[in-house]
Amino acid sequence: MKTTDNTQREQAHDTSASSASASSPSTPAPGASTASTPARDSLATIKPTPDQIRAARTLASHSQDEAAQLVHVTGRAWRRWESGEREISGSAWELYLIKALGFAPIK
Repeated sequence: MKTTDNTQREQAHDTSASSASASSPSTPAPGASTASTPARDSLATIKPTPDQIRAARTLASHSQDEAAQLVHVTGRAWRRWESGEREISGSAWELYLIKALGFAPIK
């Protein structure tokens, strides 16, 4: 009886494993994509323009204050980056892209 239970468990495991492996190649992991959209490609830069900063925030559907919180700065600092008054640091830009959009700029 114990052998029968083990055999049934193994068959059930094999069935679930084969169905999982069959579906995984066609379904990308959350946050991953096989092809980047043009909007995302234009954001992959080390020194973004104010328009690129605004586009990234808009793409992520964040307010300026929400975006600022993600990179641990004030809303005022974020507004200065978007207005062009100040330049965003490379580390803050990379952190925002990773946290908000799931990718890092290409060096």
